Amino acid sequence: MRSRQVRRARTIVRAALAALVVLAPAVTLAQGIAAWDFEKDGDLSGNKRLGGLAGNSGVGNPLGFKESTPPVTGYAPPGFDPRIEYAKGFTDLNLGRFAEAERDFQNALSVEPRNPKTLFMLGEARVGRGDTRGALEAFEKAVKYDPKQITIRTEYAVALAKLGQADKAQAQFDVLKARADACNATCKDAADLKAALDRVQANLAGAPRQSS
Repeated sequence: MRSRQVRRARTIVRAALAALVVLAPAVTLAQGIAAWDFEKDGDLSGNKRLGGLAGNSGVGNPLGFKESTPPVTGYAPPGFDPRIEYAKGFTDLNLGRFAEAERDFQNALSVEPRNPKTLFMLGEARVGRGDTRGALEAFEKAVKYDPKQITIRTEYAVALAKLGQADKAQAQFDVLKARADACNATCKDAADLKAALDRVQANLAGAPRQSS
C-alpha cells in the first residue's frame, strides 16, 4: 500500500514539473506584457518606436527560443517626405493644377513648416487659385525665414499692393530700393533688383490706397 502511494506521489510530482516546464514561458511572456507601458513605449498604431518587449534589444527570450528575435528598429514616422511633396507641387503648379499644388506644398510644410522656398511656392499656388490673401500669408512667412530672397520679397510686395495695403507694399519697395542703391548696378543681383522694383512699382501704381 505504501509502495503504491509513493508511486502515485512521484507521478503527481512529475506531472507538476512537466506543467511548470510548459507554463513557465507563457507566464514569463504574460508578466512581460503586463509590465509593458503602452503609453511610454509605444502604441498599437505604429506611430511610436516600440519598446519594452519589442525594444531595441529585441524581444529577448520570453518563449524559450535559442536566440532572441531581431531588434525592432521602429516604424517609419508618420507624415510626408517634403522633397517628394515639393516635387509633386512643382509639377502640379506648372500644369495649372493649383489646388493640387497647394495641397502638395502644405503636405511638405507639415514636415518643414519653416522652409521659405516651399512657403513661397505655396503662395504661388494660391495666387493661381485667385486667393491673394492666402498667398500674402504664405509670402509673409517666407520673407520672415529668408529676408534676403529678392523674388519672395517682390511677390510679397505685389500681394500687399493688390490687397490695397499700399503703405506696406511701399515699405517692401523701399527695402528693395535700398539694396539696389547699395548694389549700384554692379553687383550680381542688379538685374533682378531692377526687375523687382519695376514689378512692385507697376502694382503700386494701380493699388487702391487704404490702411490695414
